[in-house]
Amino acid sequence: MKLEKVLWKNDCYDEAFLIVKDQIEERAWVSDQTLIIENVGVSADDLQKRFSEFDESIQDVYEMEEFLESIGFENAEVSSADEFPAIENKLAFDCYEQQFFNLADAESIKVYEWWDGNNFRTFVLDENTTETELVITEAFVDLDEWDGRNHVTGGIGEHQRLYKVLEMDGSDVQNNDVFLLNKLSQWQGSHETGEIMDLDEVRQHLKDIGRDVEKYMFEIGKLSGE
Repeated sequence: MKLEKVLWKNDCYDEAFLIVKDQIEERAWVSDQTLIIENVGVSADDLQKRFSEFDESIQDVYEMEEFLESIGFENAEVSSADEFPAIENKLAFDCYEQQFFNLADAESIKVYEWWDGNNFRTFVLDENTTETELVITEAFVDLDEWDGRNHVTGGIGEHQRLYKVLEMDGSDVQNNDVFLLNKLSQWQGSHETGEIMDLDEVRQHLKDIGRDVEKYMFEIGKLSGE
């Protein structure tokens, strides 16, 4: 079996987040002053035409409700949009642009939400983040060793694994000795990270963490996509 993962490297972080590919969603990229409008059976263009005859701007839920009621939509429901709402057939209004639109037509952005042990956090693929798509082996080489109390790499609650990379950004690399170093931590607030390495970098890393290089290289050499 093969695993599909993604590396997101943001300029603000030293290491790249390692993410399960199907946990990333396409969401609508809207302003922080966007209103969602429901129970109105007309299009965004129709509402914009009616709004062009309106003498005032709309800046919040209350003012939108007043406008909709004034043009005959007393049962309309208006709410503030989530930070990254779902892309769906739903009316919206940008208070900055004073423009009605449909969320289905909004610009999209990739969003990843994760639980840090205390809160949900949101990470987006913005202009400061690079993405690398990976297909890796399900099998891995565990770099943890017994320290007298726990199996760890680098400290209490810290763990590392090595996977063989089979594809990178859609290209087959399984014959090029490309590997993924996966770091995991049990500490609250941490997230799995990943680093791409060639064979020489793997050897050096094994030396740096005090492992028996030849022993581990033998196990690493058995990793394959079979």
